[in-house]
Amino acid sequence: MTKYKTFLTESQVNDKTLTILIEIEVEEELQEVNLIDHDLSLKEKKDFLKRLDSGEVFSAFIVVRAKALEVEGNDSLGSCYIETKNFSHEIDTIVSDHSMIENAIEDLLKKMKRLTEKLKEYF
Repeated sequence: MTKYKTFLTESQVNDKTLTILIEIEVEEELQEVNLIDHDLSLKEKKDFLKRLDSGEVFSAFIVVRAKALEVEGNDSLGSCYIETKNFSHEIDTIVSDHSMIENAIEDLLKKMKRLTEKLKEYF
């Protein structure tokens, strides 16, 4: 995985501010391309495969991690076709369109809540 972006954000939890580290990572997927389910003409499919072979486009696996207080939540999405020349814009658009940061934070908070409930059994 290649770290694409790292930043801090905040979320309100029980009237307290929780600082959360967000990490976005991208990894090139080495897989066979399946264009059967895509609504493309034969020419469009051939053109796309040429672009893929030339490196103009690649398939990516994107992971967003949300970390706080030694707990981690995440969201991921695979088979994202990214144009190399528009890499940053395309990654940002996919992360935004799929609410990946929000999903990772939601996963983090769910895990924290479960952990809190389990710890109450002992303390």
